[in-house]
Amino acid sequence: MKVLALAGDAGGARALSPVLKRLTSQPGITLQVQAYAAAVEIWRREGWPVAPVDVSAVASCDRLLLGTSWQPEQWELEAIAAARQAGIRSVSVLDSWVNYRVRFHNRWGEFVLPDAIAVMDESARTEMVGEGFPTEQLAVTGHPGFDELERFHSSEAQAAARKKVTQALGLDGSQTAQGAVLPHPSPLPLGEGTATHVRRGTTRAGSAPTLDTILPLPAGEGRGEGERPPNAEGANLHPLLLLFASQPISQMADGASWGFDEHLVLSDIIAALDATLRGQGQQAVLLVKRHPREMSELTLPKTAALSTHVVDDSLGDYRELVAASDFVLGMNSNLLLEACLLGKPVVSYQPGLLRPDPLPSNRLGWSRAVTTRDALAPAVAEEIFDDSRRRSRKELLRSLPRPSGAAERVMRLLLDSHGCNS
Repeated sequence: MKVLALAGDAGGARALSPVLKRLTSQPGITLQVQAYAAAVEIWRREGWPVAPVDVSAVASCDRLLLGTSWQPEQWELEAIAAARQAGIRSVSVLDSWVNYRVRFHNRWGEFVLPDAIAVMDESARTEMVGEGFPTEQLAVTGHPGFDELERFHSSEAQAAARKKVTQALGLDGSQTAQGAVLPHPSPLPLGEGTATHVRRGTTRAGSAPTLDTILPLPAGEGRGEGERPPNAEGANLHPLLLLFASQPISQMADGASWGFDEHLVLSDIIAALDATLRGQGQQAVLLVKRHPREMSELTLPKTAALSTHVVDDSLGDYRELVAASDFVLGMNSNLLLEACLLGKPVVSYQPGLLRPDPLPSNRLGWSRAVTTRDALAPAVAEEIFDDSRRRSRKELLRSLPRPSGAAERVMRLLLDSHGCNS
């Protein structure tokens, strides 16, 4: 049996990757991988033999496996139409809890559906049925990309991720790895303080400080799984590493409907972190993780307590950034949900949110949802430095289930020829 896999968006490619691994382990299955846009580099880094999109190849395959996309081309929808014409089973895999219909509307406004759609959970299926998707074509499989989180749960894996990240960025005093941060067509407008843009072993504000010089780790003191940042009294001191997950909200066709964008959010978060850290007499490193489709420049304002680094996927698996971090911030990226599942405290900041909150971890109480600027700094201070809050958050996150088996369920949905097993 020949399976053709196709993706364009980063989220779609990452959701399909564990399924591709399962397919290659099955006897009698040959796999062809086609990609465009952000999916090309993601799959190439993972070692898949990526070919350009050729919709005519659909006619020669037995099964079609697809991500979903907001890209203008939306090659996935053309492939679905070709598969339907040829009588070939097609399955799309959702990776996000937002804008379901947009992913299946082509440039002519037609609603193009595969034979089955793998959705993340019951809430997503309920929302999709409410938006007019046929129930019989929706299968709750779980998010296959979350199967990969198991590799980063242990204290050993998180310690290894932290070592790799700090070495790659030169935060351990070593040479910064080439390509460790985002190559950008023009220099990022940085502040005059400690914000840095590391490239080829240099920074815009001079040599990058090491984590040990920012916040020393007392001799002989280590950090176990789930341990949290230092409190105001200085107990349990260790280098504080923060992660911000950016998103290209301003580039989206419906970006104005959110009530905020990545520029406003990052500016407010940096200001809140700086004020909070200065109030506690602490300093930290903030990694700004750009989205693969993010094109606009980010302004990093001057700060006294933060050393800021802009990073991208060339640093490696983005889950290593999450595993290495002490605290994660962002808007509504799936990365925030993954951070919760890896036991990391999370603040989701969506100031003036005008739409239903799409982030499941906010609805479930796993992450801290903040929707006003005035509430941001107090929330950050409580989540990082309040002992009682840290303990309760730690206990909650440790109790969360570990996702598994979604890739297997998607594969079975694809190979099944009798419809949608939901």
